[in-house]
Amino acid sequence: MSGGGLAGKALGRLPPRVDARTLRFAKYARELVAPPPAQDWDCALPLRTPLYANDRIGDCAIVSAVSLAQTWSAQNGAHFNPSVTDVVADYSAVSGYRPTVEYAGFTTNETDRGCDMLSVLTRWRKLGIADRKILAFVKIDHDDIEQIKTAIRLFGGVYVGASLPRTAGSDAPWVGRAGKGDASIGSWGGHAMSCATYDRFGPWFRTWGRRQRASWLWWLDYVDEVYACLSADWIARDGFAPNGFDLSALRSDLQAIN
Repeated sequence: MSGGGLAGKALGRLPPRVDARTLRFAKYARELVAPPPAQDWDCALPLRTPLYANDRIGDCAIVSAVSLAQTWSAQNGAHFNPSVTDVVADYSAVSGYRPTVEYAGFTTNETDRGCDMLSVLTRWRKLGIADRKILAFVKIDHDDIEQIKTAIRLFGGVYVGASLPRTAGSDAPWVGRAGKGDASIGSWGGHAMSCATYDRFGPWFRTWGRRQRASWLWWLDYVDEVYACLSADWIARDGFAPNGFDLSALRSDLQAIN
């Protein structure tokens, strides 16, 4: 899951899993105010955050969920820093990964197959990730940039899946369009990230323990899966659900599919 030996970076997101019962963001958004040209929730976090072994194993779908929870908690001045053992334990529960005894127990092996984001979201809502639960999640149209911006503004970030090109192995901003060879969609592999910041140029992802700059054109080519998650930590920010979002209808629909 190391993405072809690029040092310090591992992938691990499996292709998107489709479930017809997955609720859609657009259904619950009513008369929403246009999103601002820029939003930065990620600034409450330090520039560097823990890797949680995603430099060695394909637990990115778990790590990016933890990154969102850290962002939400930070808005209230709290610090959510689970242990790498707890994060990897959730990865094991979702994916079947079995740690080996070498290198503190967390290194890639034949059981390190990655996991899909929908399975992580289901566990996150029902059982929790690193002992934190979300109340609900909804799927966003990944190629609707205004919807993405609105969800980031309302929910403090989004949970993002992308089919990375090998050119993404660089720490430079991700700005190129899809092409051939190293720039082809998925030529490196699938990856999950959090995104709690954007501006006119594009998003900032939180991945591999740091912020990664990208353009909206890059997003449109390589991002293929996005969810908004509703967290009690985020609601605690002001005591109210996101303005204009029909939370009661969402909860009713969740009861119908449980």
